[in-house]
Amino acid sequence: MTTAALVAGTIPIAIGLNEASKQRTSMGWAIIGGLISSTLLTLIVVPAAYSFVDRFNSWINGVFRRLFMSAEAIAELEEMPDPTPSPQTPHGGSDERYKNVHREELKKASPH
Repeated sequence: MTTAALVAGTIPIAIGLNEASKQRTSMGWAIIGGLISSTLLTLIVVPAAYSFVDRFNSWINGVFRRLFMSAEAIAELEEMPDPTPSPQTPHGGSDERYKNVHREELKKASPH
C-alpha cells in the first residue's frame, strides 16, 4: 500500500507536465523504478533465498550425519517416532526444525 501510494504520488514528477518539472522526470522514474524493484526483492527474492538456505542447511546436516554417525545410529534415528507437538511451535504442530532439535536432544542423551 505504501509503495503504491508513493508511486502514484511520483507519477506527476515522472511525466513532467510543465517546463519546470521536465528537469525532474529522470528523478521521478528513478524513484518509481527503485520502489518497484525493492518491493519485488522484498516479496519474492528474500523468501526464496531463505527457503534455499533452509534446504541447504537440511542437506548439509544430512551429509554430516552420514559422515560422522555410525550406520546403526542413523537407522535408530530414522526409526524414531515423530515427537509430539511441542508448545514451542507457533502453530501447535510439529515443525521439521523442531523435529530435528528433538532428535538431536535424544541423540545426545543416548550413548553411542
